[in-house]
Amino acid sequence: MKRNLKHYSHLLSFNSLLIVVLLLTGLIQFFIMYNTVKSDTYDIQLTEIATETVRATKTVEDVEVTEKARDEAEKLVEPAYIINLDVAEHRVSFIQSVFGVVLDVKKQLAELEQPISKEERTAMLRMALKDITDSQPNFSLTDVQLDALLVSTDDDLNRAREAIEQIIKNKLSEPIRSQDVKSVQTDVATEVSELSPVTRSILSPVVTIAEASIVENNILDEEKTKERIEQARAAVEPKKILQGQIIVREGEAVNREIIRQLELLGMLDQEESKK
Repeated sequence: MKRNLKHYSHLLSFNSLLIVVLLLTGLIQFFIMYNTVKSDTYDIQLTEIATETVRATKTVEDVEVTEKARDEAEKLVEPAYIINLDVAEHRVSFIQSVFGVVLDVKKQLAELEQPISKEERTAMLRMALKDITDSQPNFSLTDVQLDALLVSTDDDLNRAREAIEQIIKNKLSEPIRSQDVKSVQTDVATEVSELSPVTRSILSPVVTIAEASIVENNILDEEKTKERIEQARAAVEPKKILQGQIIVREGEAVNREIIRQLELLGMLDQEESKK
């Protein structure tokens, strides 16, 4: 029993001594090697003239410059657009609704026992079209145009409707962006003016209806655009300050960018790395 206790006591003494020796050795090695592993630091102030050329002591990623490069790449991305084919169908429905209301009002006027004045019939048609004009801020017909529609024949109205429907379908089969709407409306007005099925008496209101049927159909594809942006940003290689790269030359004035790079590298006195 005594022999065992003596043996363990001996081992504990040896282990303690070994730990002390290793700690002392580690401390001695640390102080011996400190000057060779500690990074160079400089007391450099903004706007002063550098007294020596300073080079990067290590390679680090410049996150700020990388992010700026990615932002610039994002700005160069062309947005992706897609044609909304449903727009053509909606605009044709708009045309049919307008002519349908005109035909309905004409039928009501024909059934009246006593004829009414031009002002009363145009007011009647305007009221019948109210729901459409309220939902279409760019569509409005004058009293003269309304009366021209009312005094025209049903056949003239139907031929005009069919003619402009086809024009609108053709135009809206091509991409139209918001900035192109005005020019396309001008083209449509020219085409309608040259249509033989459209009589001169109703040309003005028919042109107005056709112009109001032209709207933007080339809409932004947000998902595709986002994908392009992500690809553009990912394609930018991380920007780095390379070991040995000159940060400031002797005699050069120190600016904010130089200070920023030195701080990033941990080369300013107040930025010395404890690691």
